[in-house]
Amino acid sequence: MAWIAFGRGWVARGRRCVLAAALLLAPAASWVLAPAASWVLAPAASWVLAPAASWVLAPAASWGEAEQADAWKLVATRQGIEIYNRVREGARVKEIRAVGVLDAPPWVCKNVVDDIERFDEFMPYTAESTVLEETDEGVLHYERVVAPLVSDRDYTLISRDDSRQEADGRVVYQRNWTAANERGPEPKRGVVRVAQVEGFWRFEPIDAGRRSRVTYYVFTDPGGRLPAFVVEAANRRAVPGLFAAVEEQAQGDRYRRSRPAVPGDAAPQGSAASLERQEGPR
Repeated sequence: MAWIAFGRGWVARGRRCVLAAALLLAPAASWVLAPAASWVLAPAASWVLAPAASWVLAPAASWGEAEQADAWKLVATRQGIEIYNRVREGARVKEIRAVGVLDAPPWVCKNVVDDIERFDEFMPYTAESTVLEETDEGVLHYERVVAPLVSDRDYTLISRDDSRQEADGRVVYQRNWTAANERGPEPKRGVVRVAQVEGFWRFEPIDAGRRSRVTYYVFTDPGGRLPAFVVEAANRRAVPGLFAAVEEQAQGDRYRRSRPAVPGDAAPQGSAASLERQEGPR
């Protein structure tokens, strides 16, 4: 994910600086610095993605509380994508929220992020993406992320479809995810297990449904010895790559062959409180 992308930029600006930073921040090669694009940001495509993960995502306070105490702050605009962050109480890293537009219908974008088994083919830095089980609760899947200069990271996620049809008839597609490591493979030697991962992709129709207004949210801490400022910078830099990966896949025929069923009028499966907390600037 994001931190991975940042890592490359950092290295490009000077190997000496990178090495010095690594020695100062952590004698360990493992986090060496450079967050690997993804996570330095965001869990690799997958986490990025999302994978989106299940989006059960985070327990959270009421909408009013979120607006008052934890206002989203615009921290960057990259390739037309607005990137915000917000402090989460008790956490060493910040939440990331990105808003942009993709040149593809929402239902096509949904098909892309639903194709978890193929994340390792098109999501940045995703080396493995395996569906373990599909249940009424959601899709349980394992992902491993590879980044330059740092140890691999992995995690198991439970991801669910929280799409809904609005009162005006518009269909908003959303996939949420959250960590479920206790239900996945045992930790592997040499791979850092990421304990904190949650996020979502949301696709809303614009231009008569021809394009999508996209919201991507992630809160993750890649662990190891990566300092918070590196993780946050990487997350910001990794976001455009995630949007680009989804848009590129959405241009082909694979994800345009079958339109998803229109969700019923019932409330989405995810926790209403958690969805409210993650809402931000619109």
